[in-house]
Amino acid sequence: MNEAAGSPGASGRPEPGILFALCVVPVAVHLAGLANASYGYFIDEFYYIACAKRLAFGYVDHPPLAPGLLAITRLVFGESVLAIRILPVLAAGATVWITGLLVARLGDGHPERASRSVAVGRRRGSHPPGAPQRGLADPEVDDVARVHESLPLEDRRRALVYVPSYGHAGALELLGPARGLPPVIASQNTYWHWSVGRLDHSSGPAIPGSLARSCHALCTRSISAMDGCLWTPGG
Repeated sequence: MNEAAGSPGASGRPEPGILFALCVVPVAVHLAGLANASYGYFIDEFYYIACAKRLAFGYVDHPPLAPGLLAITRLVFGESVLAIRILPVLAAGATVWITGLLVARLGDGHPERASRSVAVGRRRGSHPPGAPQRGLADPEVDDVARVHESLPLEDRRRALVYVPSYGHAGALELLGPARGLPPVIASQNTYWHWSVGRLDHSSGPAIPGSLARSCHALCTRSISAMDGCLWTPGG
């Protein structure tokens, strides 16, 4: 009994140095991934940036906390790949810290058992950030810009870009302005609501029913790579 009471872990308090070292592991792994130039924006990140620009109490597919935090991140750090992942990277380290405290307390104060939380965290987060297979490369945005440039000047001034995917829409919204691309409309997730609102106030008629079917029926130029099109309201 006395031996147990006098053991280093009897208090249920982990050794701060060991726990801090465990927290550094996921942070270092994520930072190493960010240092790899081949990992750009993940396709869902484009959509979350779009939501962060349109703060609301709720969206059709997620609660408001994540877009709210991203809005603060954009305000302080900007919209670069590194900037929008600062909070998630810190949260990864904080998760290991909290898990380590719990494991040490429930495991009779043995902080080394907290290493399991790191292993679990890496298994659950094994998909690399910005995985290219779901990203949208700049050349694809350039393709849309070339299609847009092929329109007559008057049509370019009134055109809208339609794409079915919320990720493509977010990418074009983030990367398109630098290439002179017009506003984007889409038929997925909360983009549907934003798009219908934009069309209702455009110079053309509101599009009822299936946004995708109607836009393709009225399209001015097709964008085959994204299954989208350029549409000119009133054209």
